Amino acid sequence: MIQLLIEPSYGANLWAQAYLAGIREEARKRGWGLYLPNEGEPLADEPALLVGSAVGWLKSHLARLTARNIPCLIAGVPPQGVRCGFAAPDYEAAAAIFAVRTPERRALFAVHPSSAADEVKKEAFLCQCPDGKIYENSGNLIEAARRLARDAAELDAVLCANDVAAMTLRRLLPGDGGPRLYAFGEQALPREEGISLFRMDLFACGAQAVRLCRKLEKEPEIRRCVWVPCRLEAADEPGAADTQPTEPSPELPGDFYQDPHVGEVFRFKELLTGMDSLDLDILRELLRGARYFDMTESLHTTENTIKYRIKRMTAAMGLKSRAELLKLAGEYLAEEKS
Repeated sequence: MIQLLIEPSYGANLWAQAYLAGIREEARKRGWGLYLPNEGEPLADEPALLVGSAVGWLKSHLARLTARNIPCLIAGVPPQGVRCGFAAPDYEAAAAIFAVRTPERRALFAVHPSSAADEVKKEAFLCQCPDGKIYENSGNLIEAARRLARDAAELDAVLCANDVAAMTLRRLLPGDGGPRLYAFGEQALPREEGISLFRMDLFACGAQAVRLCRKLEKEPEIRRCVWVPCRLEAADEPGAADTQPTEPSPELPGDFYQDPHVGEVFRFKELLTGMDSLDLDILRELLRGARYFDMTESLHTTENTIKYRIKRMTAAMGLKSRAELLKLAGEYLAEEKS
């Protein structure tokens, strides 16, 4: 049995779900049970696996577990200064690839001070690019992107802390001649042109974490760590890939996932996941400026069905009108425009 502790504000996002999918699949394959205590429920004496990113949440839970002598590790990276087993993407190897492939004027964009993973990304970036600039996201991703956009002419390449940040920044940069964009990510939205992605195999990280967690039962005093390689999907080389082997602390800014813009991106991603082919066709036609009458013929459906589905999509996003839905679709599904 493994007890699984999930940070509440982190557990629903795309990256956490990738970790959890790997954890659940590995546990299922091996016939190992998972115990998920809710916040405030008593902890079991079984090895604990933490899925979270906020420095404050990780530190407080690791302290509770250590006080109880419960072996534990993290699906992800531990906060700086904390010795704990983990299974995480190899951010340092990815930063090394970024440094080799890019010119000298480089920057790291949208690292969040409350994120343990972003702490490691920042350290890896500065190790490989000691003269690089850092643009932190201290609670407002749009404002952070605007700060970097003002300096775009002075930069050749930007490594973004995640794919949401990269997509946000890309929309604020000049169309031609801007810095080359790289990002860590699991592709929150459809593939974006012009963004090279260090795909983090978070599913494999979750599976590795489960294996390490079971080894803790026999050797709890040994700190076990696994770095899982990232795979680079280069924007300028289609198909090519490089591979190298409680609450946040009060002094920290708000949670990355509480940023309204970030929440909007993830809600739209969830909407896309739940769409069927007719929903996508309706959005596509609306973006092309089609009228309801024309859509009934091209989509072989009724006007009432079209209106119902538009209303359902609008409500799912918490929007007030079809115009707001089309504005978002136009931003995040740019490739659908004619």
